[in-house]
Amino acid sequence: MDNSFFKNITWYKLLVAFSITSFLLIVIGYIVYDDQKSKLKQEVYNELSQAARKNVNDILLWLNERESDAQLIYENKIIKPYFFELVNNPNNLKNKEQIKLWLHPIMEYHDYDNAYILNSKGKLIYSYITSNLQKKEQLFDLQYLTKSKIFRTDLIINSENNKAHMDYFIPLSINMNNRKINLGVLVLRINPYKSFFKLVNSLPLNYKSKESYLVRREGDYAVRMSQIKNDKLKSFASKIHISLLDHPSVNAALGKEGIFEGNDYRGIQVLSDIRKIPNTSWFIVSKVDKAEIYSRTYNAALIIFFVVFFLIILLYVSNIWIWQYFKNKSEKEILLTKLRKKSFEKYLDHLGNFTKEIFFLFDLDLKIVFCNKSAEEAYGFSHDELMSLSLSDIKYNF
Repeated sequence: MDNSFFKNITWYKLLVAFSITSFLLIVIGYIVYDDQKSKLKQEVYNELSQAARKNVNDILLWLNERESDAQLIYENKIIKPYFFELVNNPNNLKNKEQIKLWLHPIMEYHDYDNAYILNSKGKLIYSYITSNLQKKEQLFDLQYLTKSKIFRTDLIINSENNKAHMDYFIPLSINMNNRKINLGVLVLRINPYKSFFKLVNSLPLNYKSKESYLVRREGDYAVRMSQIKNDKLKSFASKIHISLLDHPSVNAALGKEGIFEGNDYRGIQVLSDIRKIPNTSWFIVSKVDKAEIYSRTYNAALIIFFVVFFLIILLYVSNIWIWQYFKNKSEKEILLTKLRKKSFEKYLDHLGNFTKEIFFLFDLDLKIVFCNKSAEEAYGFSHDELMSLSLSDIKYNF
């Protein structure tokens, strides 16, 4: 095999080996990155689920505290005579002051905007904050007057100012002559902006894009029932049609729970956890932007990229070195072979010139590769003519 052929084959093999190895390094790098990405996603799923579970528990605890306030009033036998007197005599200022004094600790340390007393006919006869007595947003749904137990309304939206509130209706009744007499109801009005909406959005996660909000279904729409941090003025009670299935709010309104990937109200891809809040019409959607999640893999991606890039460069340099090494080795061997051949030819020429005998040297194919002057003179051929002959030519022709 001549040197050029050897060179082409060697370079081709090195090129193929370099290409295959580089491809494998890139594939392995991608697999490692994708594995890290999947592990991170699963980690965030777990964090998001745990945070959402805690958020739901905190909301239930908050609701239970409000329920306890209502239950305390409902079961208190000391204050009920004052309610009875107030129903009979709504203008008794001393009685109103006594009720206000009794309600003060509850109103002061919780999220109530006001407290109202309605008689059995639905007439408003008392307001804890008297200056707000005639405001339109204090109108009540009188269907709750007939309920015999404590009742909490859903979040109610005032159409005039797009503000929300939530009411606890506490039946006021006393037993007289073994008969239960309905006096009316005490309404505790909750201001959700004080702490409830903050609680809803207090997702315990270390992500800037973290957010959670309440959703309920109204007809063919999913309605957000709490504030969102990106648009506090316009977001409350905004609606999304239930046909937009890539929205977590829509999936919540359709009753689906668990991990969901889709686009939020901003059109940004998010990972979300959807959970039903027991004994309410609400679902809570807790979400984090995918871009922020995967930003944590960028450093790992850069490290993997540079490692793969370094290995490919190292492989390339190694191939060049190997190629250069074998090329130099091949050239040295060729040069050495030429020198040996030249030295051997001088030796044969010297040998042939100092002997009178006919001298031939044949290769493996019995072709003449050397002859001395005695052979030329004996056969009458020039040197070049003899070099074109073989042993059989000499044997049969001479």
